[in-house]
Amino acid sequence: MIAGVDEGSVEVLRAVKATGMPCFALTNMEEETYPLRLRRFEFLGWFDGTIVSGQEGIAKPDLAIFSLLLERFELNPRTTLMTDDLEVNLEVARTLGIQTILFQSSRQLRSELETAGVLPPGDLGCSRDEGPMTKLLNM
Repeated sequence: MIAGVDEGSVEVLRAVKATGMPCFALTNMEEETYPLRLRRFEFLGWFDGTIVSGQEGIAKPDLAIFSLLLERFELNPRTTLMTDDLEVNLEVARTLGIQTILFQSSRQLRSELETAGVLPPGDLGCSRDEGPMTKLLNM
């Protein structure tokens, strides 16, 4: 987020939201900067719910923050898919039964979401490969 926005990831988020699937964010942002970024980046408001580590006093990869997300938004881990650019975060999510995708690029993410049946086959023209916020999809 600090270096800029990965438009390819924003387009993937837009495509997932267009399917009607609920999307949630779990981010290690600071309490003070999250509201500023929420105003600056419109797509941060597209999530159906967000857990901000700075507001909760716990951060990824602490198991407690994943449990909090599941509980607060009444998510079933078996029907929840998480993407993150750090394998350590995904390892913890998997211990709770959450499905995971390791983010490497927006193009790769879209392809894996197509394979998982989250998105229909197609090409968004994703070209940038920067890391997104953690996204959770409740399937």
